[in-house]
This record gives sequence, structure tokens and C-alpha cells, in this order.
Amino acid sequence: MINIKIIIKYLIISVGLLLTSLAKANTLEFSQKPLLPSDFRGEVSTIVLLPNHPHQFISFSTFGDVGLIKQSASTYQPLLNAKHFSDDFQRLTALALHPNFAQEEKIGYATFYSAHIESASLTNRSMKLTVDDDKQMPFEAVIFEWQLSLSSDSTAILTESRREVLRIPLPDSSVSIPLLSFNPYIKSWQKGYGQLFAVISAEKHYPNHPLFSGALLRINPQKFGLRQYTVPPDNILFSSNDSPSEVVSTGLGNVLDLTWLKEDENQFVIIEKLKKTTQLRKATLGDNFLLQPATDEHLLQQDIIFSNSIYLKNPQLSNEHYPLIFLEKTSDNWLIKASAITANISSNPIATIDFSLLNANARPQLLINSANQIIIVDLANKSLLTTNNTTDVSEIPVQTTPLEEQKEQSNSLYFIVILLVIAGAIVAVLFRQDEKYKNAKKLLRTHYATFSIDKEKAELLLFKRHEKTASAHIAINDIAMNELYLNGELISTINKNSPFSNKAESRIDQVFKEEKRHKMVDNKVRKIVMVIHLQNQETKQLCLYLREGNQRLTKARFEQVQQQVINWCWLISHQLCKGNTEKRVIKPKPVEPPQKQRVTHTSTRSSATAQANKQETTPKHDSSQRTAQAMTNHKAPKHHDAKPAQKVTAKNEDNDEVLINSLNKLLELKSQGFLSEEEFNRSKARIIEKLSS
Repeated sequence: MINIKIIIKYLIISVGLLLTSLAKANTLEFSQKPLLPSDFRGEVSTIVLLPNHPHQFISFSTFGDVGLIKQSASTYQPLLNAKHFSDDFQRLTALALHPNFAQEEKIGYATFYSAHIESASLTNRSMKLTVDDDKQMPFEAVIFEWQLSLSSDSTAILTESRREVLRIPLPDSSVSIPLLSFNPYIKSWQKGYGQLFAVISAEKHYPNHPLFSGALLRINPQKFGLRQYTVPPDNILFSSNDSPSEVVSTGLGNVLDLTWLKEDENQFVIIEKLKKTTQLRKATLGDNFLLQPATDEHLLQQDIIFSNSIYLKNPQLSNEHYPLIFLEKTSDNWLIKASAITANISSNPIATIDFSLLNANARPQLLINSANQIIIVDLANKSLLTTNNTTDVSEIPVQTTPLEEQKEQSNSLYFIVILLVIAGAIVAVLFRQDEKYKNAKKLLRTHYATFSIDKEKAELLLFKRHEKTASAHIAINDIAMNELYLNGELISTINKNSPFSNKAESRIDQVFKEEKRHKMVDNKVRKIVMVIHLQNQETKQLCLYLREGNQRLTKARFEQVQQQVINWCWLISHQLCKGNTEKRVIKPKPVEPPQKQRVTHTSTRSSATAQANKQETTPKHDSSQRTAQAMTNHKAPKHHDAKPAQKVTAKNEDNDEVLINSLNKLLELKSQGFLSEEEFNRSKARIIEKLSS
């Protein structure tokens, strides 16, 4: 008889080993594979990964060729040639898939958009964007909508589905639409889903033109009545009076690439081509850099970037604060670098790729698959680099079994599948909890745990966990910027242009108070991280508070860390923004008033009634008893005379509580190094004098 417990035990062990091996394999080691068959002689300008098909791509070339690449089978299927649909075709420049490309029975299913350049046409003026002096412009950029016929057997373009969406007059054939894009972080239930963005490149002879200085357009590409597209009503919030209503940002320059940011649906990052270099710059819908030129706050990196950029946060890369990934070439190899979305922070190399894998003359393009893994496509050499844990389904051997054997094995296979699912679920839960704990421990090992201030040497002392001696000494003058994160969200930034303030302190107090309200259930993680940026571009990261569920992994309590970081914010703000930081208003802790005894009318009446009853039931005696009774009646008013004294006593007790709390606050600031002896004595005397008066 089969022992079910033994089977479950071995299943759990095998699944656990499998998951462990997969986890260990999740590193940035790449392997090279061919992208196209060896006999392919065409050109590939850009490729797009098909949703739900990890090994299939749509490619296009500037000559107008659009094809389907099945990398797993090393096949290329031509789909269309755009030049056959235009007599004056110049070149194909961009292609984008609709967000609902893989969603059957929804608008946008199997739909994509293309942009190309052709000679100016005298027809279709109703779909032409209105531009000044458009009669003198000899070329036009045209956006087409196409639909594919997707089936398990074949894929083809439905040529009758071709629809012209928009025409834009161009002054020269060098100007184009280099990018078509949909914001991937806008969900289907949100406003703005399915809106198409188009970038118009800059032309050197039109540096101040709202379109040809580098513009971003936004339209709803769905047909509405006789209109081939509509302008979103929100565009009026971003467009200016001197530009078409389709334009939402202008003055962007010569844009090579655009990446949307997950933190804010209105923010994006562009790679701008300059004369001798490229730069990574952040922008927002509504930016008009013609009226207000970009500042250093918009500039993220000035590296020479050799690829597009992608937005990716992966715990294996430890790039929580550096989510922008791009490629840079050195004299020895390729560097995969990560950049923050905050200005004045150097990019961080996270991996290297040898020239033997990615040729020195490569033309790389970065993609992200459904498993959040990086794919590097070499468009020049038509090859593909994937990470070592990317499994090619086509490489798994397929075995055929006769129908009779399948029926005989169905019951046993069904039983094994059920056991495997149960065991996998158990192991997944246990493994997930263990990984969370290990990640938390790893965070504590890689970050400093606490800090103190040496007032005499003007140094910041950083301590590792469970250490009493400082692991790092930082001169406060060497600090360029301070950032504070709560649960991975930036809540405070202090630099020479952004001082700390009482309003900022109140806002942080409110954020911490709101976080404190949430219960720590279901292994919820609560962490406070402080990132210190130095003048030499180095960063120091401190995990000051970390709690997972009901287990606190750091020593200090949440309230203590809150007070410590606020005190530090004031100190570093005075250091970085001398003269611009306002005076701090120290708020004493609220004091609970003592409970006062109240004499109610009910108790007075009750005592009077009891006294009267006593007099009625007690027989009359001699004059000594009457004298004692009279003395008792004479003493009664003293109870009312004692009330003012009780009020004075309570007030004095309140003042004492305020004094004690204020002095305790000063002692805490002094012990942490934020106050000198002279400042402490002066503040103490001021508080005592205020309460005495």
C-alpha cells in the first residue's frame, strides 16, 4: 500500500530543492542565442516583445518591412511592407502595440500602430494636424492603425484593417516620429488608458517651434464618428495657447527614447541626444522648456548611453532606489547601469557583459519579459542575450504517448498532480516567509543600523547592527543631501535648495502617525531607511527601523526613531541651508490634567438628608450635645473655602508636568548630541522663566 505521508514528504523535499535551485539561478549571468535564422539578410531597426509570447517578437525596418520573429524556432515571417501602402513612402520610424493587444474581445485586441514619413499629400486634410505655414512643408508623418489575425497556425496582417489616424506636416525628411508609446502603468479602469503618445523629433532650424523643438503628443486613437482620433479633455491642462491641443510637452530636444515612471503617471524620462553625448532627463506632462528651460533638477545622468532605458525594480538587483536601467560601453566591456530618478545622483553599475557575448559594435536594445527579467537584443548582429534562468520551452523534449496508455495513467497522474499542487502550495508559503526573513536580515547586514553625532568633531558616526564602535565616520560638511524613506516611499529630501521646516516636520509626524495606526498583520513590513549622499557621490544607507509582523528586528522603538530622524533633519538642514532654515518650534508633549474631586448637589442633598434623619431618630440630650452640633454646623462652610486652593494646586501640578516633560526633551536632545552644554542651559532657563511667569 502506498504511504501517502512518505510521498508528500518526498514531494515537499523535491519541490523545495527545485525552488531553491531556481532562486539560486536568479543572477545576472547572460547567455547568447540567435535571434533570427542564419539565412536572414534583411534589416531590423527595432523589435517589440509580444505579450503572453515570451519568445516571439514583432520587428520592423526603416525600409518598411514588418515581420514576426519566433526566436524559439529561429524563424522569421514577413507580415507586410509599409511602402506598398504609400506611393511617396520615405521610411518607417516607429511601432507600438495597443495595451489590449493580448486581450480578446476588447478594443485594441491584436492592434498595433506604426509611424512613417512620406511626401506631403494634398488629400486627407481633415486628419492633418494644424501647423503654421503647413503649405510650405514638403513632408508628412503618418500614423496608421493595423490589426493582426492571430491563430495557433498562422499570423497575418489584415490589410483591410489599415486605418489612417493622423498626419503631421514636417519641414524636412530628417524630422520624424521616432517613438510611439502607451503608458504601461495606467490600468484599464483608470482614466487615460489606451491613450497614444507620439514624440516628434527636433529640427535645428526651428529651435523655438512648439512642434519641431521636440514635442510629445497625446491622442485617443479610437475612431469617434467621422473623426479618426480625439483629443483627451485633460490635454487642456498641459497644452499652451501657441501649440496644437494634441501637444502636452514641448521643448524636449532630440529625443531618442522615452520611459514612463511608475511613481507618477504624468512623469517620464527621456534620453536626449546632444552634439557629442547623450543625457537622461526627467520631465512631466505640461513641461514647456521653451518658456522655462530645464534645470539641474531635471538632469539625471550625463553618461554616454548606448541603448534605450527601461524601468525595472528587482530585489535580486538591489536597485530599489535606482530603477532606471541602461547600457554604457567602456573600453573593456559593456556596463549595465542603474540610475535613480532623483537629480545629482551618479548611476550605479550592477553588472558587466563581456565583448565576447555582446560585440563592441553592437546596437543593443533592452526589453523586459513577463518575469521581470532583462533581455538584451543586439540589432546589429541579430542575437539575443538572456539571463541564465530563462527557460526556453522549445528546448524541452516532447514525448508522445498512445491514447490507451494516457487513459490508464490518467488516474495516477491526476493523483500526483493534486499532491504536487498541495505540496507546492505548502512549500511556497514556507519559502516565501523564509525569503522575507532572509531579505530583512540581508537589509540589516548591508545597511547601517543607527547613528550618533560627535558635536566636538562635527562628525556623523554610523554603527552596524549589534556594534558599539562606529564603523564609519563622516564629516557633516561632506554631506550633500539627505533622503528619508518610509516603507520604500520618499517622505523627505534635504539639500542646499530644499531646507527642512516646521511644516515639513508636521507632515512627517502625520505620515508616521498614519503608519502607526496600521496593524502589523500578515507579515506586514515596516521600515525606516535614511540615505545620505556625500559630496564625492558616495551614498550611505541606514536601516534605522525594521519590523516584520510582530517581530521587531531593530533595537529602537518606532517613536524613538521618529524623533531621532526629525532631530537629524533639523541639524543637517542648518548645515546645508545656512540662513535659509527657519527656527524650530519645539512642541511640548500634551499633559493629561489630574482628576479633580467634584462635590455634586446630589451628594450634598444626600448628606443633608442623612443628617436630618439622624437628628430625628436621635433623642434630645443636654446642652453639651447641642453645642457640639452647633460647632459641626459652623465648620461646614470651610469645605467651600477649600475649592480655590484645590484649583491652585492642580494648576501647579500641570506646570510641573510641563516643566518635567520640557526638561526631559532638552536632556534627550543633549544626550543625542544635538544641543551643546551652553544651548542646553540657555533653553532650560528660558523654559523655567516662561512657566514661572
